[in-house]
Amino acid sequence: MKLLLVASTALVLAAGAVQAQTITPDSGSLTDANGNLWLITSDGSIQENGQWTPGGGGTAALTISNGIVYGEDATGKGWFALSGNGQYWTSSAAPADNATSAAASAGTPPTAAVTASAAPAATVTPAAAAPVTTCAATPGGAASGNFTTANGQIIAPDGSVFIAKGINVMEGQEPSLSTLQADFPGINFVRYAIYDYASPSALSGFVDALTSAGIVVELEDHNNNAGNAGGGAGQVFTGSALTTELSWYTAIAKAFVSNPNVWFGTNNEPSEVPSAAALSTWQQQTYQAIRGGGNNSPIMVEMNCWSSPVMTCGQGYTASVYAAMTNIIWDDHYYGWLSNYSTDQATVSQNLAQEISASQQITGANGTVPVLIGEYGNSTTGVAIDANAQQVLTAVQSSGNGSAAWAWGGGNPGDGLSDGGNGLSSYGQEVAGYIALTANAPASIWATSCNTATAAK
Repeated sequence: MKLLLVASTALVLAAGAVQAQTITPDSGSLTDANGNLWLITSDGSIQENGQWTPGGGGTAALTISNGIVYGEDATGKGWFALSGNGQYWTSSAAPADNATSAAASAGTPPTAAVTASAAPAATVTPAAAAPVTTCAATPGGAASGNFTTANGQIIAPDGSVFIAKGINVMEGQEPSLSTLQADFPGINFVRYAIYDYASPSALSGFVDALTSAGIVVELEDHNNNAGNAGGGAGQVFTGSALTTELSWYTAIAKAFVSNPNVWFGTNNEPSEVPSAAALSTWQQQTYQAIRGGGNNSPIMVEMNCWSSPVMTCGQGYTASVYAAMTNIIWDDHYYGWLSNYSTDQATVSQNLAQEISASQQITGANGTVPVLIGEYGNSTTGVAIDANAQQVLTAVQSSGNGSAAWAWGGGNPGDGLSDGGNGLSSYGQEVAGYIALTANAPASIWATSCNTATAAK
């Protein structure tokens, strides 16, 4: 099962209140103790209270047993249990009621057995009791042997829709491939932050190991000549600073020209000083340096989005510059401050949707530019944990867009995916759970025509 639920809909049932309650696609619905109505549509997609559950595709059965919520993956027939805080799912043994789970696996709608209890019991109701909204899946494209973009999607070399699910790794703090795959099963994307214009030979060991395993690696300049503070610090590169950076981009573009799993990214969280138009010119120069190196792989272009109080993504950018670019992806970042640290999930999620929508007002040569959330985390400063950290994680992971969590390492302690070694922090565990449980979800579940600023499946 590929499924992520937000805290506000965590199921809370008294232990022993009911025996296993199981539904299968189109077999009926379940009402949990909080009054939330759950069903699985005929195509195996989860709905809660008539709304699509993000990533809830490929599900064979949903079960409530002894106060724990379980889901069964339709492909592997493995079971997953909802975490105690309702934030993510972990691999689990089948529910204790073997007869019920066996019936679900066989595709036979079971009969729920309810015991007397003072706690509200889950009940089975007709499927028609909950509205079902059809969300048309968007198609991929023709196999080309390379990553391409078209109409707001990233198309993989085999023609399928590619949804990035990954993390950021800083140069000098690289985990081994085995550690990365053990900690983040299903990872398919790494945004690699380079601080010192490292040569292709210095980068090739880590890059080649990951890309040979099918993991896309994006190379981007994380040095802004202003203490690497990010957040638009410094100023648009000119003179020798610009020449040095462009030479590096051309060199790595040439070095990895035959590796379709290597992408590129413009300067991290760049400045708009002296103007947004000057930033557009800078990004155009970066694009031309990469393409001049003979490399046509996707380029992630940083989109500056500030909240004051509405999103200002792309304001002042020179639209014609980007209209001439092929295979570009908007690289949006999302942290708690962008929603003014609101702890209301609807507010935080809508704010992110507005950021994505605003970014896509500027189009490229391939039409609507896809958005990949190149950074998100639990801390704006990297030190203190944001009050709305959980809401930010939920918003990003429920958005339907590819993403990369910041960052491998212990953090300070905010935004630290690891525990300082090869193990994971609690934040890292949640990101890992999201990646693992959505790794094999059909792309049509994530990339849909309903994924807009006002309705995201």
